[in-house]
Amino acid sequence: MNKYIMIIALVLFSTNVVKSDEKTHTLKETGTEAKKQLTLLVTMVSEDIKSIPDYQKKSWAKAKKQNAKTWLQIKTLFTKVKNNVTQD
Repeated sequence: MNKYIMIIALVLFSTNVVKSDEKTHTLKETGTEAKKQLTLLVTMVSEDIKSIPDYQKKSWAKAKKQNAKTWLQIKTLFTKVKNNVTQD
């Protein structure tokens, strides 16, 4: 059964690979497209770098609040245990 699945997958993959694009690209077009893609990549990375500090500020503030809440819950738990334990 696995052999048949592999054969079918191989045939489907190879038919997609064999199918060629009718349009041919010149070297100038390829260079222009490469420059365009590089510009888009640089823009995307620079925008991400600008947005990281804002995200970090929000994330750290949220974590600080959560940490304070957790410590309060832990302290409350130990206080309740201390008050409920009697030593004979």
